[in-house]
Amino acid sequence: MNLSRSSSLRKYALLLILASFLLYFAGLGNYGLLEPDEGRYSEIPREMLETGDFVTPRLNYVKYFEKPVLHYWLTAASLAVFGENEFAGRFWPALLALACVLATWILARRQFGVPAAFFSSLILATSLLHFAIGRINIIDMPLSFFLTAAMVGLWFGIEEIREEESTTTRRYLLIFYAGMALAVLSKGLIGIVLPGGILFWYILLTRRWSLVRRVFYIPGIILFFALTAPWFVQVCRRNSDFFYFFFIQEHFLRYATTMHGRYAPMWFFIPILIVGFFPWAGLLPGAIGSAIPLPLRTVGREKRNELFLILWFGVIFFFFSISSSKLIPYIV
Repeated sequence: MNLSRSSSLRKYALLLILASFLLYFAGLGNYGLLEPDEGRYSEIPREMLETGDFVTPRLNYVKYFEKPVLHYWLTAASLAVFGENEFAGRFWPALLALACVLATWILARRQFGVPAAFFSSLILATSLLHFAIGRINIIDMPLSFFLTAAMVGLWFGIEEIREEESTTTRRYLLIFYAGMALAVLSKGLIGIVLPGGILFWYILLTRRWSLVRRVFYIPGIILFFALTAPWFVQVCRRNSDFFYFFFIQEHFLRYATTMHGRYAPMWFFIPILIVGFFPWAGLLPGAIGSAIPLPLRTVGREKRNELFLILWFGVIFFFFSISSSKLIPYIV
């Protein structure tokens, strides 16, 4: 890359980051908590700081096992630094919304070049749903970032480095496994189910069976369990009812039944997607159509990039569309 192009890249990246920072942080603490979710996800970490128990989440001092612990830890840290206020509660969703924009820049620049990186990041930063969820203290934006980090790490691990540099290639997979681990600690098993589903269909459609061996990376697997196992083991040891409630009721029964009263038809997320991508929703049909690589048996590198992205979108969208429990932030 020549000096002028490098300077131009830095200028565009800096401009986008600064604009996104203002977009997500300006006035972040100037409005009250939105009930019930923001109150819940601010009170649980506040009680952790008060009681000193960072293993068992509690809401109004009653055990609360619906979600894992990472978001509570992050919010507790920001409450300890910034005080008990709205800004502190929303700090991490806003920061990680900004990090999603940066991750989009990094991936799109490598896949399609600087112009695509700029416009992709701009569209994400200014889309209504991403903007709104990035300024609310709920778990979905941290989950979105950790899944994004996992998928970016996966793409670099399987596409970016030449085949003969397998050692370097696999180091990127540490990001993949770490991202999945932090996603699991944010919202449970979807942190591994969604990336795993995307990878499964990618390998199947590209017929690149060698990726199975490459992605099965022992240091990455060790890292995954090193990050996730300590808390799950401790919370299960201290609370005998945690395993059934969290893994069975809050995963399988919640997904397959209407126990939470959040049933909606399969098409529920279609209007959400259209409104959520305002003012860019008109770009969606062309983007989806152009990303379908044909023929699949002879997918070139550029088409593989497009296939990877459409599977990233499609697997997540379909997974939540067939769920018996649906909420607007699920597809952020």
